[in-house]
Amino acid sequence: MKISKLKTDSDLEVNGVWVDIGDGAEILVARIENPRYKERLRTLGKQYRHTMTRGMLPIEVQEELLYQTASETILLDWKGITDDDGKNIKYSQKKAYELLKEVRDFRDIVFEISETMNAYQREVEEEDSKNSKAS
Repeated sequence: MKISKLKTDSDLEVNGVWVDIGDGAEILVARIENPRYKERLRTLGKQYRHTMTRGMLPIEVQEELLYQTASETILLDWKGITDDDGKNIKYSQKKAYELLKEVRDFRDIVFEISETMNAYQREVEEEDSKNSKAS
């Protein structure tokens, strides 16, 4: 295997890639564990450092830190996300936090994309772009 097949683009990892999630909706997702994510999680987690090192941080607090960090550094934008009445939901960090916290399947989609290596490979993005223009 060529090692270059495992190389990702650090700019895409931080600034995100647009991904079609169906029904006309797209989300802009940065890669999990990107430098902004790590720094923000470290900053938010400072107050819990002693509890975390002892493995005693309640799961609710862990989830809260994850949703907050992801809403600021992973889920960066969206298009075509609507409420149940079909009205567009305008992207904001606050709304991203709410959806990540409240809608498990949406959260799962965001995290699945953020963990997928090939989403952040420049040649894959360029190939997808060529294919969508040819359609």
